[in-house]
This record gives sequence, C-alpha cells and structure tokens, in this order.
Amino acid sequence: MISTAELVASYESLLADLRAKTNATRAALRLEDAEHGFQIEDVVAESIAPGTEANVAETSLQQRNSLTAEYLRQHRQLLVHNDCLNATLQFPEELRRIYGTKAQMIAPIVRADKMVGWISVHQNESARQWKPEDVVALEAAVDAAQNSMDTAAATGPASSPAVKTDGTPEAPVDSARLHATKKVPEPDSLGG
Repeated sequence: MISTAELVASYESLLADLRAKTNATRAALRLEDAEHGFQIEDVVAESIAPGTEANVAETSLQQRNSLTAEYLRQHRQLLVHNDCLNATLQFPEELRRIYGTKAQMIAPIVRADKMVGWISVHQNESARQWKPEDVVALEAAVDAAQNSMDTAAATGPASSPAVKTDGTPEAPVDSARLHATKKVPEPDSLGG
C-alpha cells in the first residue's frame, strides 16, 4: 500500500509542476479521503511561490459550504476567476481577506459521481487573464491527482474502494444560495 506520506509527496510534486506552468502564487489540493485522513477543510498539499504564506495552517474557512464549492458540485467543471473582486459568481470574501487571492482557477476532483475535492490555482499579486495553456495545466494536474488516487487504491487491500467516506453524504447544492446574486457565470469565465 502507498503510504499517506508518499501520496502527499506525489500531490506536492504535481502541484509544484502546476504552479510553475501557470506562474501562479499558489496551487493547492483539498480532498476528502478518510483512508488517508484527508478532510476537505484542510489543505492536503500545496506549492507556494517564495515569500507566500502557506494555507496549510488555515482551517477556519468552511470550504465545503462556499459558493465556489457549491458551483463545483453542481456543474462539475473548472471555474475561472480572472478578477476575484469583480467575479460574476460571487467569490468568497474570506479568500481575498485571508489568502490575498486576486485571481483563481479551481477544478473539481470527481470520483464515483461524487465531488471529493478540488485543485485551486491562485494569483495574489493582481487580477490576471488565465491563458488556455493554464487551463490545460490545471486539467492535467487533476488527471495526475486522480491517477495517484487510483494507484493508491490499487496497491491497497482488494476490497478498498478508491475513496472511503465517513458515511456522510455529499453536501447538497443550495441552488437558491448559489444564485442569490442573480448572476450566472459568463462563458468566458468558465474553463472547458
């Protein structure tokens, strides 16, 4: 079986590659995986630019209940915020205040029809226009993370599913709250 430390190291490596390819301030993975002790509220792995504070210690935000997470659960597609301050889909104020995020891309990780986490890429210095190659790099990182999960599951006991849960169902999408601002993400803000 792949140890949790080995799995985290593989995630850190793919995030370092993603951050380098996108020239971002931070790339982070949040994941729900009870078998390895990962909870969505915690950062499982991240890569940060020199001089950037790590998110690992910051657990006060209710990540699972953010509008961004609700959007990912509902749409199961990459979301791009080129300018978090003026984003069509309301960007969580706490992310700007605590992390200093000015632009973000975020992509869901879906296993067995359940969103189990996401990879986010942040830019803290200023808003920015994410390029198509940045989106491709994020999609490749999601694929690599899923491959690492598959490898971990394949080397574990034969009866182990790829991701065990604690039995709690995935949080339902609160469509009313998601659309409370009566704004719909514009096509140019969505990755594809």
